[in-house]
Parts: sequence; structure tokens; C-alpha cells
Amino acid sequence: MQRKINRLRILDILRSRGAVSRADLSRLTGLKRSSVTYITQELLDWGIIAEKQTGAVSALGGRRPIMLELAGSWGCFAGIEADRDCLKTVFLDLTGRIIDRETHRFTNPPEDFPAFLEESLKLLRQRYPRRMNRLIALGAGISGSVDPGRGIILHSRCFSLSRFPLTALKKNLPFDLLVENDSNCCVWGEVLTDEDRSSRSCMYLLPKTGATDHPVELGIGIAVSGEVYYGSRFLSGEATTDQWYREGPEYIGFAKDEDLSSEASRRRVIRGILTRLLPLFRIFDPDRIIIGGDFRQDGQLIRRIITEDLRNSWFAEGDNRRSVHMAAEGAYETAHGAAAFCLLKAFEAPRFGDPQDAAIDLTGYVPNLKLPGSASARR
Repeated sequence: MQRKINRLRILDILRSRGAVSRADLSRLTGLKRSSVTYITQELLDWGIIAEKQTGAVSALGGRRPIMLELAGSWGCFAGIEADRDCLKTVFLDLTGRIIDRETHRFTNPPEDFPAFLEESLKLLRQRYPRRMNRLIALGAGISGSVDPGRGIILHSRCFSLSRFPLTALKKNLPFDLLVENDSNCCVWGEVLTDEDRSSRSCMYLLPKTGATDHPVELGIGIAVSGEVYYGSRFLSGEATTDQWYREGPEYIGFAKDEDLSSEASRRRVIRGILTRLLPLFRIFDPDRIIIGGDFRQDGQLIRRIITEDLRNSWFAEGDNRRSVHMAAEGAYETAHGAAAFCLLKAFEAPRFGDPQDAAIDLTGYVPNLKLPGSASARR
């Protein structure tokens, strides 16, 4: 177990930092040079890492160090957004770089989630046979409450699901299958691409319009110190409630049949949502607030609401106004985040007591691949 953990620590450093020398790996992990040499040689033999051009000479002189980096094409991760009408897919290589993405609209929408997954996999195998042959894990982002650790969709209106386990769907798949709430997926995507670490504590607002009898369905993903916050019942990703549209303490300030076609109505709705969330912003004090979903095109309107309508609120304190950003991945935010969720779980060292349904044994995947210079082959 400890050797596996040490492998993952080295791999995660190479993922997050790029090319690193053996000496620096020893310093960053606290492992002996001999242990680093043994582990990296093992990873080189597997083909999961490669030697790069030599690095810079140290101030003390001597030889240029040989750098090590991940072999990005060794394997890949895929993310899909679970939707009745269309399939959005994103593929990431081992380093987290987007290598493919596309949208496919179903001619005959699948009736249920198993049919959606079956149809999606069939399509992806036809469109991306080489990617699918090297797929390590596929993540599905879906609206509703999800227990990703145990692989259970607790509740989702999308396919009328209740306490739906992935166990049966994972059988006979040559890769891992994970599921996560859609807004939490978006947060995982931010954590992955957070090169300057400004999104380690962030909130991702994922509003969707026209999908249900509510004018707006709002998902909120929260990351604290790089970890997604789930709450005690995995409900933190879902914010919308019927109480928003009824007179009372949770009333949000607009009607259940609100028409969002005009700028005035969109302003009223967005202002109502941001006002309702102000206590949450103050409590979590995020470094960044990312707004995506069906409001991602309303950047200028949102900035006017913050500077004019909410000028005496939390947004006016310090640099909080600058912490609001529009989603970078656009329509692929959930699919990208689902793939990012898989990638980050693959590089995560196992922790005692954690559920294993969301654990990806990256090093255990090696015998299933036909690698350059290796006799191993996918069964």
C-alpha cells in the first residue's frame, strides 16, 4: 500500500508541476533518492512517465539534471453530461489537457439513464475508438443529489432517478465509471485548471432555465481548500427549492412563472438569486465565484447588478467585486468537470475509511495497456 501511495505522490507532482527532476521529487516527497529512483524507473518501464530534455544547472554547478514528465498520451479520461436530448463529451489526456470535445443530439432520446449510458458508450466507441481503447475512467455529471463515493444517484429529476446505484452498469466495463453532481463537476474542473491556486476556495453557480416547472434551477458547487463540500446528505450542490417562489422567509423576489425573455426580467431574477446567496458568500468567503449555465452570457448584466443594485453588499468589500468570473468552458463545463473529477481521483492517494466506489486504481490499470516497450496488453 505504501509503495502505491508513493507512486501516486510522484505522479501527482508531475501532473501538477510538469517536468521535475529526480532530486526535486525526493525533496518534494521527502522520500530517499534511492526510493525515488526505484519508483520512477518502474513508471518509466510502464510508459506512464518519460524523460525530458535536461534541466538547468544548479548554482553549485555539475551536470544538468534529467527531467521527468507525464506521458500525456498514455491514457485518457472522459466526461459526459447526462441529458435526455444530447450528449456533451470532453476527453482529457493524462496531464489534464483537452484533446477532444463534441456535442451529439439524439434522434431518439433515451428513455432512462441505463439507456442513455448505453447509447453514449456506443456512440463514443464509434467516434473515438482509439481514445476509448485507452480510457482510464469515464465520469457522468448529472443534476440532482449524488453520493459519488458510493456511486449512487440519490435523486435526479433528469431521468426520474431515486437511490440508483451504478454497480450493475459498471460490470464488464474495461474502465472505471464515476458519477457526480453537475455543479460539483464544474468545481472539480476549476480545481484542475487552477494553475495560480486562486480557485482553491471557490463557488460555482450553475443556473439552468426552462428545464422544469421552476423558471431557474440553480446548482451551487463549493470547493474549500481544493476539496468539494458535499454537506451531510450530499444536497449542497442543489440550491433551488419550492420555498423560493412562495411568500415567506425564503421567497426569492420573483414569481414561479417569471418570463426571462427580457433584460429587465433577467435582471430581476439574477439580482434575486445573488441577494439570496449573499450570506453564503460572506460565510464561505470564496476566492472566486464562477457563474456558468444559462447565465454565462450575461456577464455585462451581472457586473451592472453587482456595481449598481448590490453596491452596498458583500461585493463592495475589498476585492470581492473582482472575484466574480464567467465560466471558461462554456457549454462543456459539466462534461469537462466530470472528466476532471475522474483525473483528480485517479491521482489521489487512497485514504483510510474512504468509500472505494469513486477510487480509481491508476497503477492497477497498467497491465491492461499495451505500452511501447511492454509486453502487457489489454485483455
